[in-house]
Amino acid sequence: MNAAALYLREIGFPEVLRSGERPETGVDLRGPGIVARVDLGARPADSRAVECLWLNALTESAVSAYFSLAGYVDEARERADTLGVPLFLLDPAGVPRPVNGPAAELDRSHA
Repeated sequence: MNAAALYLREIGFPEVLRSGERPETGVDLRGPGIVARVDLGARPADSRAVECLWLNALTESAVSAYFSLAGYVDEARERADTLGVPLFLLDPAGVPRPVNGPAAELDRSHA
């Protein structure tokens, strides 16, 4: 979770903080212009999780970003590409790696 927060701060969201709400398998991060989900569960994220994040960001007129330790099912990756949700994989060291086009674009545009 800390790695994702640090990453978001580095790419241009300096006020990102842990949300008071705590999902079952991770944490939510929020800041001006950003809503992020950090999924620390052992199962790959599904399309429903991606859609929920997208809807949360949409209601706040914010950018979304999803960070997963276990990766994503194919359907979730496809849905994220359709919705423009950046997906990141947290490697064993906790370093976020872009896994789809929107994530690579977010990484480049704020670097």
